[in-house]
Amino acid sequence: MAKFRNPQDTNYTNVKNVLKWLKRKSVSEETRDLGTLDPNTSIEYIPLNLSQAFNFPDEKVTEGQASSELPLEQRLMNILGISENIDEDLDSLAERIMRGSCQWLLQRQSFQDWVSDSPSTPGVLWFTGNPGAGKSILASYVIALLKKRSFAGSCQFHFFLAGHQTKRSLSHMLRNIALQAAMCHEVFCTRLIDLHENTGIIFGQQKATIIWEKIFEGILFRIPSQNPLFWVIDGLDEAESPTEMIRLLSRIKSAIRINVLLLSRANKDLVTAIRTLLPTTIHEGISADDNKNDIRDYVISSIQRILPGDRAQEEIVEDILSKASGSFLWVRLALERISDNWYTRDDIRAALTEIPAGMGPLYRRMIELIANQPPKPHKMAVRILTWVACAFRPLEIVELEVALKPEFQDFYSLEHTIEEVCGHFVVVNRSKIMLIHHTAAQFLLQDTSNLPVAIVPPEGHQHITNVCIDFLSDSSKWRRVFSNMQTTQQSSSSPTRTAEFDDYPFLSYALKYWAYHFSLAPADSDELLETVLTFLEETCLLWINGIALFENLRVLTRSAQHFKTLLKRRAISTSKRSTPSLTLTRDSELSQWANDIIRVVGRFGRHIMENPGSIHKHIVPFCPRESIISGSFGSTGRSAFTVSGISSKRWDDCLAKITMGEDQTASRVLCKETVFVTLVGINGTVIVWSSETCEEIRRFTHGEYVTFMTSSRTSNLFATAGFKTTRVWDITTGEELYRLAKGRHHHTRTLAFGAGDDEILVGYDDCLIQCFDLATAQEKWHFLAKEPGSHDHNCARYMAISPDLTQVALVFRGRPVVVWDIQRSSSRFIAPKRCVLTEDSMRSAQEGDAWNAPEVALWQPGTDHLLIMYEDTKVVEWNIRDDEQSPHDHIGARGMVLSHDGSLLLTSDVNGTLSIWMVPTYRLTYRLKYEELVTDMAFSPDGTRFYDIR
Repeated sequence: MAKFRNPQDTNYTNVKNVLKWLKRKSVSEETRDLGTLDPNTSIEYIPLNLSQAFNFPDEKVTEGQASSELPLEQRLMNILGISENIDEDLDSLAERIMRGSCQWLLQRQSFQDWVSDSPSTPGVLWFTGNPGAGKSILASYVIALLKKRSFAGSCQFHFFLAGHQTKRSLSHMLRNIALQAAMCHEVFCTRLIDLHENTGIIFGQQKATIIWEKIFEGILFRIPSQNPLFWVIDGLDEAESPTEMIRLLSRIKSAIRINVLLLSRANKDLVTAIRTLLPTTIHEGISADDNKNDIRDYVISSIQRILPGDRAQEEIVEDILSKASGSFLWVRLALERISDNWYTRDDIRAALTEIPAGMGPLYRRMIELIANQPPKPHKMAVRILTWVACAFRPLEIVELEVALKPEFQDFYSLEHTIEEVCGHFVVVNRSKIMLIHHTAAQFLLQDTSNLPVAIVPPEGHQHITNVCIDFLSDSSKWRRVFSNMQTTQQSSSSPTRTAEFDDYPFLSYALKYWAYHFSLAPADSDELLETVLTFLEETCLLWINGIALFENLRVLTRSAQHFKTLLKRRAISTSKRSTPSLTLTRDSELSQWANDIIRVVGRFGRHIMENPGSIHKHIVPFCPRESIISGSFGSTGRSAFTVSGISSKRWDDCLAKITMGEDQTASRVLCKETVFVTLVGINGTVIVWSSETCEEIRRFTHGEYVTFMTSSRTSNLFATAGFKTTRVWDITTGEELYRLAKGRHHHTRTLAFGAGDDEILVGYDDCLIQCFDLATAQEKWHFLAKEPGSHDHNCARYMAISPDLTQVALVFRGRPVVVWDIQRSSSRFIAPKRCVLTEDSMRSAQEGDAWNAPEVALWQPGTDHLLIMYEDTKVVEWNIRDDEQSPHDHIGARGMVLSHDGSLLLTSDVNGTLSIWMVPTYRLTYRLKYEELVTDMAFSPDGTRFYDIR
């Protein structure tokens, strides 16, 4: 018997890895080859095989060791930003698989083709079924099947959970899949770690599109393998953005075959997205006939356990099956009702009579049972249901016990209490409390207003906000605790800082999520606003201190966004009031707190992470005098020093200003992962800067004036184009990797790396596009974007190759923007498309093609839309496929750039004013006024910062 401090304990991790490896080793090798599927084969769950399966070196944590010496699993989890046990959801489902269940699936030809990796079968198989039809159990069965019968590391999986906001996110799903693949595939694991070491990128802080490009398109999809990967994705309809998930799957172009199994309900949006983006997907339904034998076996087994030896078992079984309609969930709840009423046959018959068919009526009956309890259990049940239905993530038993303590104390057994008073709505699984099914959450939060027990979401979130704030408001206690934690962490060899929080249940939840609940509380609650403002005025620094101990300051920026969400809701609520709010002026204070928190993280985040306690003594003196954080804490006398000479009384929107050196001016700026790059001087000097500290990391020189530069979206490659040569560099080292001699006298207008980063496309102002093989420096093909026989010698002033490398947009002075399909052979001519503005459609050739000259054209990621900026500052969104134009005259742009995901448009005007617009509504979301003219701009990859050159 061994007891460990927590799941992050290094000894626990090592022991767990060895046990998993031993279990995999015990599986006979002959069962791993995929052959003909035997319907009588019983499947047991096989855990993930870990680094030992590849003979990765044994690693132990020693005092003061570097991160590279952490256990492999923990190191990968740190890189990918995953803190929870990835096996947890699968383990809980695998325990519920009955021997001999799910055999109907093996009879489906589509599944046999998919699991045997038939070359003629599309890579995506989609199973849909009604709520409670056993889709998650089916997913766990498939995972166990693949892990037992297939080669090591062939299967990765994810369960989207409606009740867990983190696990609903696409970013978390991709990081989860990447972690499992890295733990099973040595080459991928090595390259992922190399990427992190070379760039410093932490993927837990990145958007899904960046994770997809860097990890999947940049690494995994480029590793050739004879064996496919199988991805099992359950609960797609419960995901935060199902359509975006489908969009990413449609982009898979991989050297290794990826077979994807999706399980979900078949809602309208999903059906439309899959038909549009993945038209070759095979769609299979789960009917009541499919799982009727599994339901019968489950009912018989359960009745035999509840009523051993009873002669009426068959009658009861048939009664339950007649109402089941293929729903395991309904059967489970019905059996629990019988289990509570089994004393006499009359009790059983009465229970069966009272159980209505269908989930809605059954849920209503469960609510009535809760309502009929005595006052105290009734109140307790309502409070527990509120917490479970409204929580950001499933709570641990110990967390909920602390959260309930202000109202209910000294539970003999909270788990037993939940089972007794909550009418079977709530289950406890591996010490976590959750609703029995996501449809139960929908019912409780949407359909109980007219029932005797009602869960009102805004009121529930208000209660949770108050409980969290009250819990965190004991300043003297938490200051002492945080100080001790920091001391312990600095002297500990533990791979994670969060271990110390296990001694204080509910502290982690309260610190991270109170602002989330605040954003969903009643918008017209002036009392709650007062409570929050008082908390911030007295305890904000302590809150920041606690968050910093978790090593995740993004919690603070997300909290600031939650504040702004509530303010928007309050503005709408106030506009509907007949009388104005007396506390309206306090809304501006909350807005100031939101801005101050964002500024503190942006300016001092690195220092706070290194020394969380510094927020109390070393940070406030550097804050502007008129900031709300300085006004609240600047005169408390806690700071170790004072600062004089701060010129600005308010926060400056500019986080940093950098000069290139004496008599040096930057001409271009570009952002990539954790760095930004500037181009300086006539000799083409490239300077690489840290985006975190704004310190120069390295510089390298092209050796001539550079007209264009770009970087690969998926690797470390960076390219510069001069008059005589095009050069490709490794941006992490500054080493020149390839050099292409330029045999033409025309200017380079665009560069783009090929899909595999083994080729580069170069576009010249005479409309020629060449594709070069980087390894040989030889031309692979070329395309001249001109009509046959054309004697037009106009030079393109701007060119842009589409992200999928299939089209190119050309901008000429005084002519419409032209888009060509890039044609690698001359066997068939495809005419270009032109964006002719309405006011130019009636002009004659003698008058010229375009009265309003285009200047810049940008491809909108994920679409076939082009954003065009014109000389009169108008921006037009052109839908190329449908040839539809959406003009936007209010933007006033003289320069523009899109964010990495295309959701934000940054523009500059003739006065140097910068504006950020939401795409596709083109609604102004931010404006920054300066008097200096802007010459170039760039967004950071995650869209949280932008850079400009003045």
